[in-house]
Amino acid sequence: MKTPLLITAALLGILFTTPRSWAATSATTQPADNLNPNTATLNGTVNPGGRSTSVYFTFGATTNYGSLTALTNIGSGSSAKSVSVTVTGLLAGSVYYYRVVATNSSGLALGNDLVFTPPVFTRTNTGLPGLASSAVAWGDLNNDGKLDLLMTGTDDSFNPRSQVLQNIGTNRFTNFNAGLPGLPAVSSGSVAWGDYDNDGRLDFLLTGFAGLDANRFPILVSQVWRNLGGGAFANINAGLPGTDTGSAAWGDFDDDGNLDFVLTGHSTQGAIAQIWRNLGNGTFTRLNAGLTGVLYSSVALGDFDGDGKVDILLAGTTNGFVAGAITQVWRNLGNGAFTNINAGLPGVSQGAVAWGHFDNDDRLDLLLTGYSSTGAVVQIWRNLGNDAFTNAQAGLPGVSQSAVAVGDYDNDDRLDVLLSGVDASTNTICQLWRNVGEGAFTSVSTGLPGVRSGSLAWADFDDDGRLDVVLTGYDATNKPFCGLYHNHTALGNSLQPHLLHSRNLIDGRFQFSFKGKTGLGYLISTSTNLMEWSTWGSPRESSPGTFQFRDTGAGISRAHYYRTISP
Repeated sequence: MKTPLLITAALLGILFTTPRSWAATSATTQPADNLNPNTATLNGTVNPGGRSTSVYFTFGATTNYGSLTALTNIGSGSSAKSVSVTVTGLLAGSVYYYRVVATNSSGLALGNDLVFTPPVFTRTNTGLPGLASSAVAWGDLNNDGKLDLLMTGTDDSFNPRSQVLQNIGTNRFTNFNAGLPGLPAVSSGSVAWGDYDNDGRLDFLLTGFAGLDANRFPILVSQVWRNLGGGAFANINAGLPGTDTGSAAWGDFDDDGNLDFVLTGHSTQGAIAQIWRNLGNGTFTRLNAGLTGVLYSSVALGDFDGDGKVDILLAGTTNGFVAGAITQVWRNLGNGAFTNINAGLPGVSQGAVAWGHFDNDDRLDLLLTGYSSTGAVVQIWRNLGNDAFTNAQAGLPGVSQSAVAVGDYDNDDRLDVLLSGVDASTNTICQLWRNVGEGAFTSVSTGLPGVRSGSLAWADFDDDGRLDVVLTGYDATNKPFCGLYHNHTALGNSLQPHLLHSRNLIDGRFQFSFKGKTGLGYLISTSTNLMEWSTWGSPRESSPGTFQFRDTGAGISRAHYYRTISP
């Protein structure tokens, strides 16, 4: 008779035991870190609430996500725990949405939505010197198929500096200055590569401030350096006026097969803008072209009216102040004559200008940046034909003390814009704006540091079919900076070919090899001025994915340029 009472007592004891307290499970998404072009670490905090809990992350291109990480059990504690997981296979520059999710016997706890963007660019450690008030230009100085770098500017000791860096492959550069005896160290100038003597070797033009003389007067230089081959260069003593705070560019203005050049900036005679004609015998003579003299200036060359002659886009200040700023388009009439078309563009100084087919309508549009009467601007002006331009209202942020580089960084056949400088809030920026068509641009997360009073230049220096970039200038701490950045954008256009190497043939012609897609019908086009192109042949597939072609029409008397076209 006692057993049932004992059982009852035991049951009652269970029923009257104080119940365990259960906290609500919670999940909070934290910012992602360790961002790389193709990987990222997703983070979160989860409180299991006393129940055995598993955690995962969901991520994708929209808030519908689509990808899940593996389940991880974090136990059954009652305090918040940090959770992290590294995801791979990401696309550089793409926006990803993500959140942390906790699951246990009480159900799901969903974290908040956050976003991250894997960087498009990563810096490679090449040991390049930091430079500001700088100029940079890419060119293959020794015809080995690898792009080398010419740089000038002020270093961190406030000294002018000029340096030629040879690309020796595998992200390595070596100082080439030993082949340039007497090369002046300059800043606040410009540099440009060009084969002015048509010998198949790139020469260069260099301008800038080279310090003070014994009487404390500024030394200004403008020099042409001839490439002698075998790693040697020589100043040809072209008799040019020294300039700084200006710009220079090569172009065949008279269509005689010899590269001439335009020179702008501050000289001992004041602001200048001059065209120097190449006589073909190693000498240059000044044309009386009537261009408006400018300093704090920029110049760009292009055939805006499609008449086969190289025209000039010119910007800067005539007197050193914003009130004297101009932006002008000068039409090349031939026979050494030019005329200002009065395009109605806002004047800018301490900026940069560029031509480009931004709307792919076969008419060159233009881009201008810098100080204007209304403040800092970045504007794209669409070429309507018949000498008319209209502001495309592209929505790009205004910058001054600026530089700009135009190029198709993502291989989608639309020109994108990379710009740097000081924005309206006096912040140093370096921003990439992707051309998405129909006159619209969108900002892309790049990981590039902001710089001012510097230079930008695109080039596929690692030969992977994507445009990389070098940027220089004063960084946010006012220190001279130089960064060389790899482009990790997914190759959206797998048909994009890129040059492997070139060589001279015994008959004075040239042979080129490039990588491409097997079975695709490439065409070759050629130009003598980089403005007008004609298609004249197909390459021969010499091995799977490798093509070759010969220039059967060009000799050493005329500069020729080439590009491949894929359907």
